[in-house]
Amino acid sequence: MLAYQHLNKRNLYNNYVFSKGEITKYKSWKFREVQFVIEGIKLEDNASMTIFFPGCGKCISKHLKELKQHNFPVIYNKEDSTNHEILIFNKQYQKLEIAIPDNVKSIVDKISKCCDQN
Repeated sequence: MLAYQHLNKRNLYNNYVFSKGEITKYKSWKFREVQFVIEGIKLEDNASMTIFFPGCGKCISKHLKELKQHNFPVIYNKEDSTNHEILIFNKQYQKLEIAIPDNVKSIVDKISKCCDQN
């Protein structure tokens, strides 16, 4: 399973297009997951992204109301729109070597700083 996830993410980072997304929900029972909708993409269920960064669950819960007020960049695979990621952490922008848009910079910095401290 881990090898498949790694390959899937590598495919995403090598072959992606941008869209926008809005966070709709955060679940933290068996695992931590952000659910979101992607502008222009119809999926059977809301898109989701599992949060693997340690300590981020509490930060996302704490700032969820503010997170829901923003449209974040989303990347998705050109051939498989179910392979996607909403960009809410500094580390994601660094990996893609892109600038954080001004309209989300404050909340991305806040969430990232909180995660790094936990």
